[in-house]
Amino acid sequence: MPLLAKEEHQRQRQLAAWSSRLLPDALHISEYQILKGHLTNAQSATYLTIRNDVLRLWTRNPLVHVSVIEILERIKDKRLHSLVIFAHEWLARHGYINFGCIHIWPTINRPSVSPAKQQRIVIIGAGVSGLSTARQLTNIILQFPERWCRDRSQMLPRLIILEGRQRIGGRVYSHALKNQVPGSLPHGLANTAEMGAQIITGFHHGNPLDALVRGQLTLEYHLMKDNMMLYDFDGTTIDLEADTKVQSLFNDLLEAASLHGWHLNQPPKIVQSQDIQMTSATMKQEHVLNGTTKVSFMLHCLFSLHRISC
Repeated sequence: MPLLAKEEHQRQRQLAAWSSRLLPDALHISEYQILKGHLTNAQSATYLTIRNDVLRLWTRNPLVHVSVIEILERIKDKRLHSLVIFAHEWLARHGYINFGCIHIWPTINRPSVSPAKQQRIVIIGAGVSGLSTARQLTNIILQFPERWCRDRSQMLPRLIILEGRQRIGGRVYSHALKNQVPGSLPHGLANTAEMGAQIITGFHHGNPLDALVRGQLTLEYHLMKDNMMLYDFDGTTIDLEADTKVQSLFNDLLEAASLHGWHLNQPPKIVQSQDIQMTSATMKQEHVLNGTTKVSFMLHCLFSLHRISC
């Protein structure tokens, strides 16, 4: 392979690792805990090259699942096949490849046997978490059927999802409007009010929704800009000054939450005062003693501001 082609190949591997939330030149802590003591530094570098190459194949076309056979055919040195098998299975089981709305054919055929020899996996709730868990488990079962069955006479597990509502989706819900405008939306779509999960905060930095929304489902999406008009629940426009304060407070809240963990055994005390002025001096008070108190204080400010703006 020419030098320029090798450099481009290496660049693609590194980008694939970064876009999958992994470091291209370092093992994940889970990988390290399994592989430590088994690989030398040189072997670790070879393993990372193989792992990143698997990621490159997946990110290049997330519509087609990456099979271990496909990877093995690319590696001529059979001494590296064990590393290939491990890298492929680790990435698949941890949700870095072969996830989402793809079709995976089972690698082995099971004979028809009595239901008594079929395990059942019950998932509670048909929201996003439940549905994505069912999809991921299905993909894992089809890719590694031998991990789930004690013998070849046993059927692959059956997944059952239990949902208390009359619909699926959980907090993701498109509420159809009473007054429809024919032809206002393409493909005969209905006019709806999105009641949850209508905003995706970026497709970059390894967001798995990038592969789902744009790579697999090719859904239509609209970019949000800072100058977009925001509307309240009653149809009135959101006051720009109040929105700016909420945004600033929300960012401070995220920063405080990232610096300090929640102490579950000692729930924070909510500030009781109702007269809080939203000023920079208020947000930068020095008397706050710990992170949980600071986070609680910001939450209280946020709710107080919401009452004022309403």
